[in-house]
Amino acid sequence: RDIEQHTERVASVLTLCDVLLHDEDACSSDGENDSIQQTTQRLDQRWRKICSLSLERRL
Repeated sequence: RDIEQHTERVASVLTLCDVLLHDEDACSSDGENDSIQQTTQRLDQRWRKICSLSLERRL
């Protein structure tokens, strides 16, 4: 249940990161853009791993 509740929050953060990437005023340089993309990818990968491990433990 905890995972399900956090899934919505993580999805919201990922959505906000995507919005930020497309906001030229907030993310004006390539370095900032790359940093946000990498951070977003890492968060997504970590969250998927957490969900996967949680599922394995339930089985």
